[in-house]
Amino acid sequence: MICLKVIGFVSSPRKDGNTSKLVKSALDGAKKAGAETKLFQLSEMDIGDCKACMFCKANDGCAQKDDFQEIYKEICDADGIVFGSPIYFFDINAKARLVEDRLFAFTNAEMKSKLPKGKKAILITSQTTPDKNAFMNNLKVHETSMNMLGIEPVGILTTFSEMKDDSPEIEEAKKLGEKIAE
Repeated sequence: MICLKVIGFVSSPRKDGNTSKLVKSALDGAKKAGAETKLFQLSEMDIGDCKACMFCKANDGCAQKDDFQEIYKEICDADGIVFGSPIYFFDINAKARLVEDRLFAFTNAEMKSKLPKGKKAILITSQTTPDKNAFMNNLKVHETSMNMLGIEPVGILTTFSEMKDDSPEIEEAKKLGEKIAE
């Protein structure tokens, strides 16, 4: 039996906020399906912005010596990735954007993915706007980024209410976690 690895990224500074609860629930679902899981609290990590130095086009990895080095290795080793971000003014927050920009390191000089095929991803967001679809066009851009890297988007989950332990989104996140670990 092959043990899959699923990693989760929470970009919200609120450790027990909606985004965190949903990412943790997705990882719980993946673990239930037999995957090894690991959670990253991005707000506690030192991640700089992409310098467009192009080191990554001729080499594996990124030239910057910050906490993205660990993220790079974990993404390489992972079978599934859960990205979680609150929506701040129409889009994912700045910390999530930093990580997404640094995913540039996974493309070669021809802008083709250097990642092995078969990786899957879930995008989880939380927002205060009650219309779940209000920012869906923006989220589709991030889904396109995953496609460019050859990562199959398994689902997008958005919540707009304060999460409770019995909120339906918790169960939905667990099911997506199970799906990503298939």
